[in-house]
Amino acid sequence: MKFICGLLLLVISATHVSAGTLAEMRHLGQVSFCLNPDAMPYSQRDGNDKISGNGFLFEISTELIRRMGMTSRVVWLNSLERLNKTDCDLVPSALVEEKELISQNEKIKKDADKTYGRLFTKPYSHVTGFLVSKSKEFKDLESLKKTHVAVPSGSYAQVLLNQKEIPVWVRFLTDEDIVVAVKDNEAGAGLVTSVGFEWYKFVNGDPGLVQLDIDVDEFEVDSDIGMMLRSSDAQAIQLVNEKLDQMLKDSFISKSMKKYGISHSKPSF
Repeated sequence: MKFICGLLLLVISATHVSAGTLAEMRHLGQVSFCLNPDAMPYSQRDGNDKISGNGFLFEISTELIRRMGMTSRVVWLNSLERLNKTDCDLVPSALVEEKELISQNEKIKKDADKTYGRLFTKPYSHVTGFLVSKSKEFKDLESLKKTHVAVPSGSYAQVLLNQKEIPVWVRFLTDEDIVVAVKDNEAGAGLVTSVGFEWYKFVNGDPGLVQLDIDVDEFEVDSDIGMMLRSSDAQAIQLVNEKLDQMLKDSFISKSMKKYGISHSKPSF
């Protein structure tokens, strides 16, 4: 769940009760979801408003819950480590792997009435990663040995590049940091995500960088993105999947992302 990060800023009431299962959601008539208050283009809280926000994850989540026939409540949370101390029912951005999803679905088919600690939806989007540079001279990883590559600190890419003896800079926390480092010639190339790179161009204009034709599959940057329900059941996950399918078919998800300059990519499975 890489989209939720940063320092803790929690806006919840102790009197709120978590919904979870579909029956509980319908009883309360409300679904709560967790978002980072300062993580555009994904999400952002409007000033000091505890309810309003923007960003494509905010829009997708509120529309999803509206289509479920319920009201939504946002829990502003910018530390994933504190997730288990909140009562939010839905995490809108979670990494979904095909094998794990198949295993999950087999389990809930056998026991559809059970409440599970966490359940994942089918993915609704795909995020890719690639290398960018000012120069097209870099044709493969070997050619990067004569420069420094900017990568997120602690990433798998950092480990692999070190193993290949390719110099790296690792003082970066965001895609924007990496784009700026390459644009300002602090690094010869940088590893970014499609969402981060498109958002930078949307806000700041073209930084004059090109996407390198270098295979970075081994860095494991590409991800299928779905949602996670907490303390939920088969009936709830089925309903959420149905509504996500609708939102994909009528292009709500792609249109919402496009408002923020982001291209929607279909999941890999």
